Amino acid sequence: MIRVSPHLDRLALALLLGAATATLAVNLAPAAYYDAIEYRLLPDLALFPRLTPQTLVTQGLMALFLFVLGKEFFESLRLEKGILAAPAQKRLIAPALFGALCLPLFLWSVTGLLGLSDLPGIAGWSLCLGADLALAWAFGRRIFGPGHPALPLLLFLALALDMIAAGGIAAERLTLALTALLPSPEVPDSANRLAGAAKLLWLLPAALAPLVYRARFAPTGPSERQHQRGQALAPILVTALITWASVLMAGLPAALALLPLIPLIPHAAHGLGLFAEAENRLQDPLNRLEARILPLLPVVAFLFGLTAGGVDFAILGPDVARTLGALALRPVGLLLGIGLGIGLMGARLPPGLRLRDLVLVALLLAPGLTLPLLALDQGLGGGGAAGGARAGLALSLLFGPLALGLARLMRPS
Repeated sequence: MIRVSPHLDRLALALLLGAATATLAVNLAPAAYYDAIEYRLLPDLALFPRLTPQTLVTQGLMALFLFVLGKEFFESLRLEKGILAAPAQKRLIAPALFGALCLPLFLWSVTGLLGLSDLPGIAGWSLCLGADLALAWAFGRRIFGPGHPALPLLLFLALALDMIAAGGIAAERLTLALTALLPSPEVPDSANRLAGAAKLLWLLPAALAPLVYRARFAPTGPSERQHQRGQALAPILVTALITWASVLMAGLPAALALLPLIPLIPHAAHGLGLFAEAENRLQDPLNRLEARILPLLPVVAFLFGLTAGGVDFAILGPDVARTLGALALRPVGLLLGIGLGIGLMGARLPPGLRLRDLVLVALLLAPGLTLPLLALDQGLGGGGAAGGARAGLALSLLFGPLALGLARLMRPS
């Protein structure tokens, strides 16, 4: 396996430290904690969303975090010698992801429709899609050791689940925004619907800015001037800022706003591997941007855990079991999917992997913190449902130590 960037090793510790600090604060001094993260940084303005430390982190800094994850996922789909290079391994990945997603969604939907939740129906379904790449890597590296063939598979599956979760968050929020435009008993006032439609018009700059960048600044020919123009970072940063601000103004998850820009940014012809340390020496704009963002990510992870990861034990509800149960079914679904791929689709395991390794990989994909917390922040708001779901996410972290203990028991004597 290629040498992975050392910045990835610090993400899990920073995230857990931030979440632990927030949990202590929210239980010992809840009023002071909520006053701090919800403090208005700017006075209320008619056109601008409310800006607080929490929204600054979850909607602003997390856009950088997801940009790096999206860049690595985009490159992983293009690696000539990556996990998807062999057709037999492609036939393994697809059913594995299908199983890892379907069982959690099934449990989430059934419990919601049966009324076994504080949430109506299947609201918040995107919460049970995402894994946690930082935690999976931290535990996986300790269990398997450097160079083990299970690590690329673990990283790719965690990345894929997180990108699917990002799409789920966007779909859920956009569906809610469009549904609010329709006449209903909940939204009888046509003026409110017109205001919602006008708010969505803010997406126009987000759609136009990448097209302008592509037409004006992307390299279009072999001349040195065109090459230099295509390598400049300033036009990319301006386009990213316009896109991010437009999505924020539209009331949609601005943390996801930079993901559609990734394929438009000039990039290297070939990737070197997931989070490869050697990529910081590449000079294409996409890798140069990642090299500047990566050292900031542990700080971003800490602040995200601090502002979004606090578990308030005073407002737990039935969604603790619902959330934990959905995430606990992910390893089961993933292993069933792998069995289906091998048995019916002619899939093959990556060289050097055994059944023991697959069980451990599946367990390491059960914890959900970063993307599920972002979905929680975007979809559930506050109250008992959010408190229960947050506690369920925190309890899912126990799957990491469980995998560590199981690895010791399965180790050949």
